Amino acid sequence: MHPTIIFEAENFQSLPEDKLISILKRDDLQLEESKIWEYVIQWGKAKNQTLPTNLDEWTYDNFLTLKEALKQCLPYIRYFDLSHEDVLVLPPQISSWIDRKEKSTPYNENNPYEFKLLIRGSRDGFDVKNFYNICHKVSNTFIVLKVEGTEEILGGYNPIGWDKNRNQWRKTQDSFAFSLKTSNMKIQF
Repeated sequence: MHPTIIFEAENFQSLPEDKLISILKRDDLQLEESKIWEYVIQWGKAKNQTLPTNLDEWTYDNFLTLKEALKQCLPYIRYFDLSHEDVLVLPPQISSWIDRKEKSTPYNENNPYEFKLLIRGSRDGFDVKNFYNICHKVSNTFIVLKVEGTEEILGGYNPIGWDKNRNQWRKTQDSFAFSLKTSNMKIQF
């Protein structure tokens, strides 16, 4: 059976959660993961009739409500198959870290930051000289790296910039660093 017959059925949104999960577990759906994700979100929103229809009106608590409705389905979404055009999650979250806000609303259109990829090790090389040549005098940088052979992601934010000619530490209260274990990661909105 083609998945659109199920996903576009009139009663799809009343499908029991265990049935939806059994569909999501299948590897033969022949449907783009972004489309599957849209259907799953529709299903979750249907479980919570109080959620605003206009995404611009959503609060942080609305996202938490949807997250709770989808929490059993989320592990079966193939996030690695979603293109960067289909997903915009991290910039608002990172912006809230930079601004020292405890909560951020995903998809916030008032995000004052523009994230631009400056250097990619697989493209530009992993040499520290390449890093300093590209990032020299660039402030407000956010770094993310995957440690090869591990399940660890490291990163940090540097508001004062990199200076290849200065061989000393500089102080700031606005920087931060993080370490994540991908095996322990929980999907968050």
